[in-house]
Amino acid sequence: MKISAATLLLLSSSVNIIKGVFPLPQWYEDDAYCAPGSCLLYKNPLGLYGMPKSALYKCYDEKAGNTSEAVWTGSKSDVEPPNGWTKTEKCQDSGE
Repeated sequence: MKISAATLLLLSSSVNIIKGVFPLPQWYEDDAYCAPGSCLLYKNPLGLYGMPKSALYKCYDEKAGNTSEAVWTGSKSDVEPPNGWTKTEKCQDSGE
């Protein structure tokens, strides 16, 4: 399968437009909760914009050195964090 140069240009232009035009609604992911002792680590290897916060931040346990998914809550969300999990702040060196 061959792809023409014009098709490649169109595809790359479309990706750049999509990255900046479709922001997500607010108030669904206001606060992140992680297990005690964790902080939020910024992860955006593709450099995408308009992504949900949950796709960009992971809980990071500095002692164990591993990451896990955060539980996100917001004023328009019915999500409740697990018992014992705390509202989490960004890591000091979050990579942002």
